[in-house]
This record gives sequence, structure tokens and C-alpha cells, in this order.
Amino acid sequence: MAKLYDFCFVVRRATFFRAESGNVMVTVPYGSSSDVYHESAAQMTFAGAKAHLDALSAAEQRDHKAFLTMKYRDDRKPPGFGSGHSVDAWRTEGK
Repeated sequence: MAKLYDFCFVVRRATFFRAESGNVMVTVPYGSSSDVYHESAAQMTFAGAKAHLDALSAAEQRDHKAFLTMKYRDDRKPPGFGSGHSVDAWRTEGK
């Protein structure tokens, strides 16, 4: 049986823009609850958590950044977790 971990899923408002170098830059404001589109926690496998985060991101129509973190700072992390997993979604590019 696969190990289960406590994950937290957060989808926040983000602003994307192209720098003069052509690189896409992102800013994510913190400090206001109005900038949080979704926040939840669940116990699941790491693969399941990444798939769930991708599904949350795909369902959000506004520009956003979706984050996968551990529910508690001291939780054990699954192999390959590193600093977490995130999804950037620039929905208004070219508009």
C-alpha cells in the first residue's frame, strides 16, 4: 500500500507579464484572503496530490498559481517532494 501524506492545496491570484528579455515573470500577492481562490487539505499519496493539484488548476479560469505544500511544516515529506509542486496558469496571455 502506498504511503499517505497530509497535503495542503492552495490556488492564489497571480499576475503574469513578459520581461524585455522575453521571459515570463510572475507575481503572487500574499496577505489578503481575497487573493486566495481555493484552499483545502487532504491525506493522499504524492502522485494523487499532484494529480489533484493539476485538476484544481485546470478548473480555475482566472490567472493563478497553484501550490502543493505539506499541511504541517514538520510533516515528513515524500521522496521527490523537494520544495513542493506548483502550477502556473496564465489564462489571459495575448489578450
